[in-house]
Amino acid sequence: MWVESLSWEAASSAVQNQLSSALSAVSQLHRPASNHRMALNTGHIPTFKERRPFHAREKDVQEIKRQQPNKVPVIIERFEGERSLPLMDRCKFLVPDHITVAELMHIVRRRLQLHPEQAFFLLVNEKSVVSNSMTMSELYQKEQDSDGFLYVVYTSQPAFG
Repeated sequence: MWVESLSWEAASSAVQNQLSSALSAVSQLHRPASNHRMALNTGHIPTFKERRPFHAREKDVQEIKRQQPNKVPVIIERFEGERSLPLMDRCKFLVPDHITVAELMHIVRRRLQLHPEQAFFLLVNEKSVVSNSMTMSELYQKEQDSDGFLYVVYTSQPAFG
């Protein structure tokens, strides 16, 4: 049940068409109804790994790769301690393997509806900032998780170490 849908603000039609075809947003699967209650009661929002068991995530990736071999399955979530950046409406994305990290940052910035001067960073596996010129395919080969997803968090402060 991977649904393609994106809406973009008015931009030059060439860039808009390129970016629209460059990313397929994917609906979240199996999100427990109690997530919002847990967030309100404890302040903790469960991560994708906490919401979905390993074997189910692994099966999801196998199905994705079978259906769309030129896409990278990416989970993009807000960094745990981050409070100044908004939450995204979904966390699962299928990203074309040829786009760069810089293009992914542009897409995430638009989805978060950030002002151009508002800084944010993408961290892979919650620890490393990667080169903006690296393709998603290269990043995936280097940093994919054992379940097959690439995990990325966004934050307003860079974190090293």
